Amino acid sequence: MNQKYVLDNKKVMKFSITFACIILAIFLAFRSIKYLAPFIVAFIIASIMEPLVNFLTKNTKIPRKIISAITVVAVMFLLGSILYLAISKILIEIKELMHTTPHFVRELYRNVDLINSNSSKFIIGLPEELTKYITNGIAGSFSTVKNLLNNIFRAVFDYAISLPSTLVL
Repeated sequence: MNQKYVLDNKKVMKFSITFACIILAIFLAFRSIKYLAPFIVAFIIASIMEPLVNFLTKNTKIPRKIISAITVVAVMFLLGSILYLAISKILIEIKELMHTTPHFVRELYRNVDLINSNSSKFIIGLPEELTKYITNGIAGSFSTVKNLLNNIFRAVFDYAISLPSTLVL
């Protein structure tokens, strides 16, 4: 039952070379994606169009060149329309977010202040030193939460504002 394991140098070398090639391929793919992206998009569009072009070529007497040209225009129009509708919807939602976020943040801050001001009611009957210690701890905690929420909302707001320029480019 107790077998002795022997390290096969050939297998280790083969695995190492394969692993290095995979890492190199991933690295090159990430480095060259901006150059290859147009070709990838063109391949996807051609793959979408091919069945339609074949179907129309078989069932009509129109030459393949004309059918391909019409299909390219139709697919580009369709993809452009979808992209336009998606971007316009995103911009509308960002505008709505910009209008509702300040109200939401104000209400959140008001509720945190309300909880902070009412926290002393929960600790009535305790010694005065302990009450001050707990009150200061709660006030510090709420101050930290306020700062954290303020930073989070600022980051989300900045991201939402920069999103349209990212989508357009």
